[in-house]
Amino acid sequence: MKAEVKLLLFLTILSCSVFGQATDTIRTRETIVKQSLNLLTGVSFGRNTFAELGISKNNNTVAGRHPFSSAYFTSTELRLGNKFIMGPKIGAWAAGGASGIAMGLNIIYYTDLENASLSFRPEIGFGFQNFKFAYGYNAILTKHKLEGINAHLGSVIYCFKLKKLSDKIRQ
Repeated sequence: MKAEVKLLLFLTILSCSVFGQATDTIRTRETIVKQSLNLLTGVSFGRNTFAELGISKNNNTVAGRHPFSSAYFTSTELRLGNKFIMGPKIGAWAAGGASGIAMGLNIIYYTDLENASLSFRPEIGFGFQNFKFAYGYNAILTKHKLEGINAHLGSVIYCFKLKKLSDKIRQ
C-alpha cells in the first residue's frame, strides 16, 4: 500500500511538471486568396449535348488544410446536334471544404432564333480549384418551353487561367 501511494505521489508531481504542445489558436493565420481571370470551357450532357464557352473570375484559397474556390462567370451554351440552340448564361459557384462539394446557380436564356425560354438552373456536385462536375435541373421560368433543352443534366467545367489577378490576404 505504501508503494502505491509513493507511486501515485511521484506520478502526480511528474504530471505537474510536464506540458504539451502550446496551442496556436491565439495566433492569427493569414489566408491568401489567389484570383485569376479564366477561359471557362465545359460540356453539359443529358438527352442533348451542349458545349459551353465563356469568361470567369475565380478565387482559390486554402483555409487550414481545406481548399476552397469560387467563381462567377458569363458564358454561352451551344447545342451540338441537329437543331441550333444557344443559351447566353450568367452564374456563380462555390466548391471545396473537407468534402469538395460544389454548388452553383445559373440563369440561361435559351433561343433557337425563333423561340426562346428563360431558365433557372441550380447545381450540386463535386469541385475544386478550377474544375467542377455537377448535376443541374433547368427550371423553365417562361410559358414557352423550347424543345431540345435538358430538364436534368450533368456538366463538366474547367477554367483555363488567362491572367493572374492580385492576391488578397485575409486574417
